[in-house]
Amino acid sequence: MAQWQRCLDIKDVWASGNIYLIASALSERLRRLEPFGDEDLDGTRDELAEQFAVVADDPTADADEFDQVMEMLYDWADTALSPGLGKKACWISTVF
Repeated sequence: MAQWQRCLDIKDVWASGNIYLIASALSERLRRLEPFGDEDLDGTRDELAEQFAVVADDPTADADEFDQVMEMLYDWADTALSPGLGKKACWISTVF
């Protein structure tokens, strides 16, 4: 069982299904997430926050663009912090 080191709670906006609202919330909450003290993890977190901001601010962005950034977010969140010990970067909480 993974031991998640951070939790990114987006349950309040996820149910809306509005990709612009969700992307905006993800951008903001990623920026507020406690840093890991690791240049790569924190740098990727910042890049993801920026990419979600771009989706949130682009009225022509579609679900495919949003889904691509979400896939990168899940990949980042699933980063193993201690191989063999089950520590992973971040749980993305989307359901109640």
